[in-house]
Amino acid sequence: MKILIADDEEADRAIYSTFLKSEGNEVIVTSDGKECLETYEKALKECPADTNPFDLVLLDYRMPFVDGGAVAKGILGTRSAQKIFIATAYPAELFKSTVPEDKVRVIQKPFDMEQFVTTIRDTDVQKDHKNKHPASYHERDNAEEWNNKGIKFGMIGQHDKALGCFERALRINPNYGKAWYNKGTSLGKMGRLDKDILTCFEKTLEIDPNHAAAWNNRGALLAKQGRNKEALASYDRAIEIDPLNAKAWYNKGLVLERMGNKKNAKECMKKSVQLALT
Repeated sequence: MKILIADDEEADRAIYSTFLKSEGNEVIVTSDGKECLETYEKALKECPADTNPFDLVLLDYRMPFVDGGAVAKGILGTRSAQKIFIATAYPAELFKSTVPEDKVRVIQKPFDMEQFVTTIRDTDVQKDHKNKHPASYHERDNAEEWNNKGIKFGMIGQHDKALGCFERALRINPNYGKAWYNKGTSLGKMGRLDKDILTCFEKTLEIDPNHAAAWNNRGALLAKQGRNKEALASYDRAIEIDPLNAKAWYNKGLVLERMGNKKNAKECMKKSVQLALT
């Protein structure tokens, strides 16, 4: 879908853009009501007279120059069928006299971004887009996209939501190695049980035996449990697959030192530092 956003808060614009783009949408962002109207008018000139230039317009209510309600009125005056959402912390009842309920949907702030994206996907906005663009429409319920969404949640520290995305990906495709690996990483960041994390990395390796990072992480968990020989074997496998893996060399050095092999431990540590500096 093609979505136009107007919000004067830079952080909110960035979050909207990140999550909506993760769903495969084309997103155009403006920083106030005036810029939004100008962008809409420009887009109008480039689209057929009987179509809307955007599948959805998302407006903050309080903005400099022109507020969200006035922007909605201006847009509907030129394209009465344009779908518009207004995001606000004010009660929805306040807008009944200013914006037509059948044309504008009011969404209460604060809201969960994943739920918001789901709301868009489940409304007539998505259905209209599918009808207009049947050849380019892709169902969003596929493992790769849920995995990518989870990665984005993880990047902003929302590991519980990331975990939910990875689990959704695995329900769709239980043999998706990347999702198993990412699930294990999320569990680790959330402080979950080592046995559950280890299960994820071992599932990753069942599917992709050449996943060096999974071998390294498996080794770290085994070493934590005092299973040094098994940990060493995991690090050796990681290094065999990726000889430039500085973390695996470092971890191998640590476990060799615990096993009393200080000479080889020192060599591994030295190798790790060399790789880290290159």
